[in-house]
Amino acid sequence: MTSVPCCHRSDDGKYKNARQRAFSVLKAMNLVEQIESKQGAWTVEELASLLQCSPKLIYKLVKTGKLNAYRIGASLRIDGQDAGNFLAQHATIPQKPLPAKPRSRFPA
Repeated sequence: MTSVPCCHRSDDGKYKNARQRAFSVLKAMNLVEQIESKQGAWTVEELASLLQCSPKLIYKLVKTGKLNAYRIGASLRIDGQDAGNFLAQHATIPQKPLPAKPRSRFPA
C-alpha cells in the first residue's frame, strides 16, 4: 500500500519551511515579551542564558553600543525594555524575493 501525500504538503519541503519560519517569528515575539515583562534588570548571564548565546556576545553588544546597559559596581545590568527593543529591531523575517520585471524587446 502506498501513501498519498497530503494536498497541503509539497514534496520540496516548502510547507515545512514556511511553518518553521512562522513558528520562529511567534517564538521571537514571545521572547521579546518575556524579556520586557521581567521586573528589574537582567544580568549578563541571565540574558545570555535566555537568548542561548555566550555572555561574551552580550558584553560585545554593550561595548559597541548596540545594547544599552548600566554598570552597578563591577557588574552590568540590562533593562528589559532595552533588551526587548534590541531584539525587536534586529528580528529578521525571511521574505520572498520580488519577481523580476519582464524585459522589453524594444528599448525605451
